[in-house]
Amino acid sequence: MCQKKAKKDLDKMIKVVVKSSDASADAAKRCKDFMKTQMSSGEKSLDTVVEAVTEEVENDMRENEYYKEYNQKLKDDLYYKRYLHSCVELCWLMRLQDPPVFMMATIVAESTKDHFRAYTRSGKHFDFIVWPALFLYKDGPLLYKGVAQYTDKSKDSFDF
Repeated sequence: MCQKKAKKDLDKMIKVVVKSSDASADAAKRCKDFMKTQMSSGEKSLDTVVEAVTEEVENDMRENEYYKEYNQKLKDDLYYKRYLHSCVELCWLMRLQDPPVFMMATIVAESTKDHFRAYTRSGKHFDFIVWPALFLYKDGPLLYKGVAQYTDKSKDSFDF
């Protein structure tokens, strides 16, 4: 959601500044730098964006059957709201980097034990991701290993 919002905001800004959708690379970079400066210089700007994205995340989770019961229990929990706000803020700031920090938050064929450390069990197969792996940029060097739960039982998972 942060990625979509950042792209949408940047596209809007480029259209206003350049008066067309065909912006030069220099104009696009200037707009991106301006967005980054605005977000880092004023907490109000950052809070406005984070609140909007957090609301989108909460709406998305409310509509998802998997999270429905869970959300009912947490909807008024102050710690949950602070945690969600912090997660969205972190994702937004990673998205503003040039190039953006990349999160490997799903298990894909390229996922390896080099990208994740074991949570409570090790094994030959991924079971689920606890925390995403962070890369400097998409297809770039690893910044920080993620955390994954492994298992010895195969359930359409990737082998190592």
